[in-house]
Parts: sequence; C-alpha cells; structure tokens
Amino acid sequence: MHKSGRAAGGKARKDALTPQRRSEIAKKAASESARLRSMPILRATHGSLDHPLRIGSLEIPCYVLEDGTRVITQTGVLNAMQLPNRGGAEGRTRLARFFDGKVFSPYLSKELSESTNAPIKFRTPTGALAYGYRAEMLVHLCEAILKARDEGLNERYIRFAVHADIIMRGLAHTGITALVDEATGYQRDRARDALATIFEAFVSKEIQKWIRRFPPEFYEHLFRLRNLPMSEGQKRPAYFGRLTNNIVYRRLAPGLLDELQRVNPVDPDKKSRRSTHHQRLTDDIGVSALTSHLGAVIALMSITPDGEYDKFIELLDKAKPILNVEDASLYERE
Repeated sequence: MHKSGRAAGGKARKDALTPQRRSEIAKKAASESARLRSMPILRATHGSLDHPLRIGSLEIPCYVLEDGTRVITQTGVLNAMQLPNRGGAEGRTRLARFFDGKVFSPYLSKELSESTNAPIKFRTPTGALAYGYRAEMLVHLCEAILKARDEGLNERYIRFAVHADIIMRGLAHTGITALVDEATGYQRDRARDALATIFEAFVSKEIQKWIRRFPPEFYEHLFRLRNLPMSEGQKRPAYFGRLTNNIVYRRLAPGLLDELQRVNPVDPDKKSRRSTHHQRLTDDIGVSALTSHLGAVIALMSITPDGEYDKFIELLDKAKPILNVEDASLYERE
C-alpha cells in the first residue's frame, strides 16, 4: 500500500536529516517537554466549556487563571484560526510550526514567535488538565496574518486571512480581555473584589467623633439653588438628605452610598440613623476624598445662577459623574 503524499513527504524529509540534526531535534523536543513539566500548574477560577468566548459565529473556550491571566484554550486558538488541530513536530507546537514558515514569520516579533511554542498548562475549574495561550495572543496573530495579506498572500493562505479578519472585526468595539471577562463571569468578581477594597479604604469600622465636615456654604448654596429662603437657625428640609446623597456620596466612590446605608441603617424606632454618613468615613482616605469633593461641588454651585438647581446638576454630572457599582474594577481615586 502506498503512503499518502503528505506522509511520504514527511518520511522523505526525515530521511534527509543528518544524524546530528535528528539528535538536535530530539534534544530540543526533550528540553521543551521538560520545561513544560517543570512549570507550575495554575487552576482556572472562572470559565467553562458551556460559556465560550463568542466572536461572530466563533465559539472559543476561555478561562481566567488564579493569577488573573486570561487564556484561550490551545484547541480554541487553532479552531478560531482554522488551523488543523494536530500535534506539532520537531519540538514545536502546531501553532508554532504554522507561524515558523516564511509566509508569516516576518510579521511576528521574537517574543510572539516564542510564545506560540509555549502554551500555558492549567487545570479547569472541574480539574481537567488543559493548555492555552494568553487571550491577547489571538489578536497579535490575527494582526500578523492581516499584515501578510496586505503584502500579498498566496491563494492557499487566503482563508486564514478571512478568519483573521472576522476575529478582528468582532473585536473592533470590545477588547479581548473584556470579552473573556464577560464570558467567564470574572467581570462580576472583579467588581466585587474592587468594591471590597474601596469600602475598606473609605468606610471606618467605628463611628468617628462628630466634626463639621460640610462647610456652611454648601447648604447656603443649596437653599439658593432650590429657590428657598434661608434664615439663621432655620432647619433644613428633610429631602436635603436625598440631595446630599446624590451630590456627594454617590460620586465619592462606586457603591459607597449603599455601603454607608448598610453599616449606618435607619433605626426603625427612632426613624433616624445612629450617626451621620461622614462619621463612618475613614480619617485618611474617606474624609480626604469628601473634603476634596465638597471643594469641587461648592465651586460649581457658586457659578450657577439662583434657582437653577438642574443646571448645577448638569455641571456636576460632567465634572463629578455618579459612580456605579459596575465601574468598581475601573475606579481609580484622584
């Protein structure tokens, strides 16, 4: 029985190798195998086969590892790029061998080229052993293929350029990292962890001694902007508390108002809170952020005409927008 053309060609190439070259290849393969075995095996904390990364009609398994690395499975990368899912040879992965060729190698950096032969070994949340690549590698490989296409590709490679183009178009409006975070559910946990860090920085575990934190000008302007007369010793309307929550606490840090209301609830019998919200702010970060914010608020109030509260809020929304819980993982204090 005759061997297929590809198998015969492979045997011919192997037979053409010198004993020294075959020895070098074997040593290189053994060295790479040993390197992969010595690498620590990380566990994926997020992701499953049931929730793949979707780019157009493509479905690519993806995970987030315990160190925060976003990975796409090795098989997922091969399938996304329409490469045959077969093992490599001569100590090189299938992905590395494809990009080793003279067609695409000129468009890969040395680091990217080496990465194609260094898949990350990890365990999925179910404990299964898997291999993958950093998610951003998919973008870089697609860019390399499209650069080669722009320079002129042989017809046999056009289909790879078509799939690279599909992937890049699918990522045009959303980054690969954000898509992986959404697919694996890591985005929700990132926000939750970020909120915990924010609350620890802003919210005191103890009620602080009462000190005037809101300058008189804040309430004077509030009366003026609401078109209300103000006299010495006049009691502020109850709804000023809701206005203050919106003007101040909803804009200091993501989710801060909800957390303050949780740790400083209304007493159902007294119909009031045990302390003011600012007494639950930490002396350093919380109070400092409050003081800075009030300075900006009063400045905006002072340039807003009498009775134009809505105009003031419009200015405030531009300068100090409301911070939502969903923004927690992106939040950075000034």
